[in-house]
Amino acid sequence: MTDSLMERHPLKSAKKFWLSYWVPVSLLAISVAYLTTVTLMHTFSTSPIDEWVYIDYLVKIPSQWIVRKGEIVDPFVLNLLACHGTSPFGPIGTLCGEVPVLSDFPNTGISTADPYTPLYFYSAFGVGELVHFITGLPELTGWRLSGVVWFSGSIFFFWLLLRKWAVSNLTIFVFGLLLLSSPFVWWTYTYVSTDSSSLFFGALLLFVATKYIRNEIAGYWFVIFAVVASLFKIINLISVGVAAAYLLADTIWVFTQRRHGDSAFSPNKTTKTLVYQGLIGPIALALGAGAQWAWLRINSLMAASTLSADQGASHPFGIEELFIQLTSFLPRSIASGAVDEYIPGFVYAPLSWLTIVSVLAAVLVTLKYQNHFPLVVAVAASALLAAPLLAVMLTLVTHSYFQLPARYGAGLIPGMLLLGGLVIKAKWPLWVFMAYAISLLGLGVWFSHYLAFLAP
Repeated sequence: MTDSLMERHPLKSAKKFWLSYWVPVSLLAISVAYLTTVTLMHTFSTSPIDEWVYIDYLVKIPSQWIVRKGEIVDPFVLNLLACHGTSPFGPIGTLCGEVPVLSDFPNTGISTADPYTPLYFYSAFGVGELVHFITGLPELTGWRLSGVVWFSGSIFFFWLLLRKWAVSNLTIFVFGLLLLSSPFVWWTYTYVSTDSSSLFFGALLLFVATKYIRNEIAGYWFVIFAVVASLFKIINLISVGVAAAYLLADTIWVFTQRRHGDSAFSPNKTTKTLVYQGLIGPIALALGAGAQWAWLRINSLMAASTLSADQGASHPFGIEELFIQLTSFLPRSIASGAVDEYIPGFVYAPLSWLTIVSVLAAVLVTLKYQNHFPLVVAVAASALLAAPLLAVMLTLVTHSYFQLPARYGAGLIPGMLLLGGLVIKAKWPLWVFMAYAISLLGLGVWFSHYLAFLAP
């Protein structure tokens, strides 16, 4: 009898583990399988989303550790463009096999990767070299596979975030599949891309802010993660901003309810604690922005030359542009990508509709029932205002303006999907979304094969 019980015990433990963690285990397994398959199908043609300058940064790490302002791109990368080009547009610059002529290449061959701190590139280089050493795959493939690691971390914290808000397992699983199947993920996590950290810090910071509000973690952790996020990429200040907005909105909400005589709101928090909670977000934003400013100053002092790249992206700035930016991140971040030439935009439109409906429905439900009010206010306001505020900041700091790509708002995606998870209760939409996500995953694999067929 005893031996029989001992034999069954591991099975019971395994079953208990699966019932508790089937969502993250399944999402991680599917993500690794899908992204690895897509990445391995890529040729040496680079992503049109600046991958060639990122590859240049990685090529130079062993010899100089960073890329300095005014540097010329390495000949290896120029030959990569000349012979393989960018996908799906083909070769760029001097004819393959000839001596590269800088004026034939974008930005006259001057790197535009110098404003980035080396943190992301060190992570991609480390993962890539490890993959190259273990498998023998080309270094470029190994660097690209670092995206699998970044997305795996992103989907793990996405699960933690939605679970913290008591979103159902099925909803988290389906939303995770939808995120994985998006064109943003296809382009960002199967090529070398500095956008790889956006989803990760978007989910992590909102998760940490939630734990801090619920007295499960100290506030200094939020500040630390916020500064680190900002150093990985300045656009991650958007992720810091939405989490900071949540901290501030919760503080104001609690004070307002107490003023109206409802002492049940956060009874274990003193006035001093609440004030600190409200201030910690702006403090984190200021420190993150300050860290980036310090890096840009250091970068300027280390400049290799006075050369600068004219990317031809400057655009007139005015009130009309601010209104245009209001709709930049909310509907388009999750569906952003360079696929329109071969895949019609309407194929991915439901992903945009999902984010719009998630935010609007959460606002309407909150106005009626006042559920999760601070979170909804923070995410909805950030989804609308982050792009115009970022546009104003860039204009003031750089004295120039360019239309912000929708992918810059990727840090908002975890929060927008979280709102959808809070309002979607019926199961039938989830089954429809699951079928749609599986179809998009199949399309992603086919698209990878098709582009490989077209590649020179």
